[in-house]
Amino acid sequence: MTKSSKKSTDISKGSPKDLKKILERANLYKDLLAHDMRNALTNIKASIELSSIYLEKAEYNKIPNLIQIILEQVYRGMDLIKNVQNLSYFEYKESDLKKMDLISAIKKAIQIIKGQRPSYKNLDIKIKPIKKKFNVLANDYIIDVFQNILSNAVVHNDNEFISIQIELSIQKKNDREYTQIEIKDNGKGIEDKRKERIFENIKRSDSPIGMGIGLSLVKEIIDIYGGEIWVDDRIKGTPNEGCNFILLIPSAK
Repeated sequence: MTKSSKKSTDISKGSPKDLKKILERANLYKDLLAHDMRNALTNIKASIELSSIYLEKAEYNKIPNLIQIILEQVYRGMDLIKNVQNLSYFEYKESDLKKMDLISAIKKAIQIIKGQRPSYKNLDIKIKPIKKKFNVLANDYIIDVFQNILSNAVVHNDNEFISIQIELSIQKKNDREYTQIEIKDNGKGIEDKRKERIFENIKRSDSPIGMGIGLSLVKEIIDIYGGEIWVDDRIKGTPNEGCNFILLIPSAK
């Protein structure tokens, strides 16, 4: 993916306030990496140790599930590193927005998700309407937006059959036209008291370490586009029946 050019930044010329902010974010990135990577490596270590035990006992049928756990933790680590890099990059990025085909961007994100996790045979992702053209004012990071949301929908879903419905429509707000994207999943859902905070965790000093880094990146990208994002229940009033992530992105003619 082609990245836009970075601003030339000399932190030695920054104000004490700016330098403090940079140091705080650097420490936060360090803590995020340390916490989540430690968890991932612990899970990998435990799975390898169990695999060794099952091999000694010739209980080979139990090993494929452990291999799947190991792969998932590797993907988790890769996603974390990518998101931390992107958050750091976004701090100094010049937005270079252009007209983009929304459905093509969503399809690319779906390909990435399915390519990373080929074991999800019962993963069904549908887009509607598929025949209409939807152009938005964005940049190449729009693919990261959908990749992060879809990845969350897959990872936080214990169902044998994972279903994700993506619905597109045009909305008017404050005399401006937006493309609305609803991403509905049949996963665990998000309780009401957490809905307001899931996009802010990376920026809050009192937030649990490691939560919401992908969604924080999504929020930063959507803010640059001049759009909005929030989460609702897939079925109104039933938080444990899945999520509906709703995005508004300015349409492009």
